[in-house]
Amino acid sequence: MTVASAIGLVIAQSVWALIQRLFGFAPEIFSPKVRIEQGDINYTYDVSTHSGILTVKNLPVIYTTTVQDTNSMDGLLDYGHIVLMTKDFTIDDLAVGDTIIYKYGKGTIIHQIAYIGKDGKGLFFICKGVNCFYPDPFAVRPSQVVSLMRGIQN
Repeated sequence: MTVASAIGLVIAQSVWALIQRLFGFAPEIFSPKVRIEQGDINYTYDVSTHSGILTVKNLPVIYTTTVQDTNSMDGLLDYGHIVLMTKDFTIDDLAVGDTIIYKYGKGTIIHQIAYIGKDGKGLFFICKGVNCFYPDPFAVRPSQVVSLMRGIQN
C-alpha cells in the first residue's frame, strides 16, 4: 500500500469512529501492546531520599522525557507528564496502538502508531496524536524511530 493510501485509510477510520460516536457507539480504540507483566515490576521506597525506586525485569535502562503542550495526545499524555521510554525493543515488534518518539526535522514527535505498512522503500508507520482527527501527513521510517513508550508518570 502506498503512504498516501495508508494516510487515507487512517482518515477513513477516524471518520467512521466519529460517525459511531455520533450515534452513541463506542468505537474500538487501539491500545499499546502489553510488554511488561505485573510480576516484572518492583517498586521500593527509599526512606533516606524520600523517593520511589522502580525496576523492571529485563529493562535495564528507562529514559524519561516530557511533552509539549500541543494537545495532540490529550486523553493519554499532557503537559507536565513524564513519559517513560525505552530503546529496548525491535522495530518488528511495534504494533498499531504503540506510542513512539520519532525524529522529524530538527525535533522529535511523540504520537501513536495508527497504521503499519510496506511500500517500495520498505516498512513505514502512519502516526497520529490520540486527540487528532487527522494522521501525520507523512510516513515514519524505522530509522526515524527513537524510542517506545513504556509508561506515564504524572
